[in-house]
Amino acid sequence: GTLETIARDTRDVAGRLEGGAARDLLSGIAAGARQALADVRRVLGILRHQASEPPPAPPPATPIQARRPVPVWALPAALFVAGELELALEFGTAVAALSPVLLAAPLLVRSRLPLAAAAGVLAGVAFQSVTLDPDAFPATSILAVVCASYAIGAHAGMATAVAGLVLFATGTTLHAVVVHPDAVAPALLGGTLVPWTVGRIRRGQLQLMQQSAERAAEIERDRERAARAAVTAERMRVARELHDAVAHNLSVVAIQAAG
Repeated sequence: GTLETIARDTRDVAGRLEGGAARDLLSGIAAGARQALADVRRVLGILRHQASEPPPAPPPATPIQARRPVPVWALPAALFVAGELELALEFGTAVAALSPVLLAAPLLVRSRLPLAAAAGVLAGVAFQSVTLDPDAFPATSILAVVCASYAIGAHAGMATAVAGLVLFATGTTLHAVVVHPDAVAPALLGGTLVPWTVGRIRRGQLQLMQQSAERAAEIERDRERAARAAVTAERMRVARELHDAVAHNLSVVAIQAAG
């Protein structure tokens, strides 16, 4: 608005160059130009201040709806129910009803304490074999052994997993030799080695996925930092060019009007 007033008054000054009116008008032009110059400098100061501050971070993207994880108690609960049905139909005793509890309960801590869970499963299997003396290895017991071996491979570090594999394989082999001599090879391979290997493969896949996600997040952070730096540099360049052009021209207006 001040610059528009200067332009309008300047057009009118041609007819009033004589007398005090002309001098007063020219003085007003000079004062208005100086005020406009001060306003522009304040604007440039605000622009530079904003350029020194990082722009607000963009709103986080809506995460992709991941599949809801299975509760940790789901597998032990299913194993318990299956064991109760299997052993109750075959034996129908109180000891048969207790045996599935000893097999399922250790698996509740299989992700946090895989070695302890495996030891508990072995103890439950031994108790079942001693007290019930089944003719064949129950299917629920086989499943419990497989889950314990998988947990060692999937949830333990490399050194702990190898040590746990050796101990667990030794326990299952000794149990098979004593109770079911014809099932030593299936107990060692199908009940221990194969599930442990599958668990290690799954653990490696999860680690690779986590590393990939971390790298993608770091790349995104670098991209945002580069974008903020580019915006700041462009803002400063515009501020310098605006200052050079406008400040120079208004300085000339003020000097000429005062002269």
